[in-house]
Amino acid sequence: MYRTSEYSLGRGKWEVSTSRVPALVRQLVSEGWRVEAEGNLYRKAGACRIDVTSNIDWFELNGHAEFEGEQLALPELLKALGRGEDMVRLGDGSFGLLPEEWLKRSCAFGRQRVTPA
Repeated sequence: MYRTSEYSLGRGKWEVSTSRVPALVRQLVSEGWRVEAEGNLYRKAGACRIDVTSNIDWFELNGHAEFEGEQLALPELLKALGRGEDMVRLGDGSFGLLPEEWLKRSCAFGRQRVTPA
């Protein structure tokens, strides 16, 4: 036996195994659907901006990732990647879905120790 979640679509119902819900949410959001589950909005990632400042013996990174108008500071993004998370809680309480491309490309970088300034 497995748990399911029911979703109403007009006259019919759609049942999904709870183990498949995260992948379904990711797919729907990536295709432009607005997804809310249990009062939480899920947002697609947009641009990621990183600024580098350097001098002779140091450099500093500043930046943020955008999720449909909400921003997440670079240190928080790197911490989430370091923990292997595929989504982050944003300032408005919604969730930002980290693209699989970011997860794959930043695996080694995200696991490095981050010391916020």
